Amino acid sequence: MKTKKICIIGGESTFKTTISKSLSKYFNRPWVEEYAIEYFKNRDFDKNPFCESDFLNVANGQLDLEKLSIDRNNNPNFLICDTCPLVTLLWSDKLIGYYSNELLKIAKESKYDLYLFLDYKTKWVNDELRLIPEEKERELFQSKLIEKCKEFEIEYNLLDGSYEDREKKAIKIIQDFIEKILK
Repeated sequence: MKTKKICIIGGESTFKTTISKSLSKYFNRPWVEEYAIEYFKNRDFDKNPFCESDFLNVANGQLDLEKLSIDRNNNPNFLICDTCPLVTLLWSDKLIGYYSNELLKIAKESKYDLYLFLDYKTKWVNDELRLIPEEKERELFQSKLIEKCKEFEIEYNLLDGSYEDREKKAIKIIQDFIEKILK
């Protein structure tokens, strides 16, 4: 059986990393971290602002991490991905005002078997790479992600509420998904 990819999507500060790591442990399956965190780590954005190639590098790096995880884990039946190129496309649009045709192609061609979409309605927590503290901007980012999901014909499961609520819903959705793929 080909490895199924479960992707956690949403805006920043919605528990994506925390939940994806937790789900990986719960189901004892590989976790694919968000490549952008390492890529942009310790970068001085005043001297080296975001540019088009950054987002292409991040999208390709994310896919490379997924392939590496599949190979390293001998083609597991599924893995948990902390993000995907679709989210990178939206960050490109947000941070440099557009996305390239090449990035659009990567985002459209990267497919996942299950999407868990984390709602923006959480307390925003600052860290070195979080850029949208205003609630209206976070809502707008989510609206644009929903629009792209519709455009790309991506079905997703929206998870809201507290961290615990989101995690419980995610576990149930993945358990149901596993039952389907094992039949």
